[in-house]
Amino acid sequence: MARGYFKRDIRLFVGCLSLILFVELIANFYFRSALTTIERRFELSSTAVALLSSVYQIGNLFVMVFVCYYGSKSHRPRVIAIGTTLIVVGYLISCIPQFIGDRYKYVDNDNHTTTGDQLCKSSLHKTDFNISSCNVDVNNKLENKLYIFVLIGIILSGIGAAPLQPLGMSYIDDFSSPHRVPIYIGVVLTVALIGPAVGYMLGAVFLQIWVDSGWVNTDDFTISSQHVNWVGAWWLGFLFCGILMAFATIPMCLFSRRMKIMYKNKIYTYGK
Repeated sequence: MARGYFKRDIRLFVGCLSLILFVELIANFYFRSALTTIERRFELSSTAVALLSSVYQIGNLFVMVFVCYYGSKSHRPRVIAIGTTLIVVGYLISCIPQFIGDRYKYVDNDNHTTTGDQLCKSSLHKTDFNISSCNVDVNNKLENKLYIFVLIGIILSGIGAAPLQPLGMSYIDDFSSPHRVPIYIGVVLTVALIGPAVGYMLGAVFLQIWVDSGWVNTDDFTISSQHVNWVGAWWLGFLFCGILMAFATIPMCLFSRRMKIMYKNKIYTYGK
């Protein structure tokens, strides 16, 4: 019975596509707000930061023409569902460094307190410092290279986002009454455009939480979220958006390749 509604009611598709684009834009703009935190966490160079900020568009552009051409000849809702699955996988891969890497060690310059490996870094300029007493070189290089997982995750999410708007909008155009097409497309874009604001607000909330909360005791910390060396829970937003996108993907799998519509008291079936 429920499956029947997915075959004949385009409004359900409009709602599902709106939710998918909404979550995708939340994650996209959350990533922008968390980029400086990721830079601080992995001590990235300006080149690495520029690469991170552009790989989403690179992944999207790389497959866009291919997806639009072949996707339009295929089962469009399922192609969109495959894309959202890639987005979910990309978000989860971006979280991996938090779970396989070491805990972050902060420096409190105001109170002249330094912890762990950061003590070694701050002492390297001293002429009487013995580098052999510090085991930071190899560990830190490996630790900072973990941002590669974030890079791969963002590329995958960019690839997965390629079919969302082209195939989604064309599906609405094909299976809606002509006078309702602008309304449905307007609804999708209106809901989606709320996403950037929610993404920035989500960043403001999650980045107030210490990056390793749940792993370390933050009661003894000498820095707060206003401190220059504070590193927020950048990974939490990706995990949250991945879960939301996974739930939004499920109904998209239920839509049929072709949909019946009612126009002027007659039933039509469009599509191939």
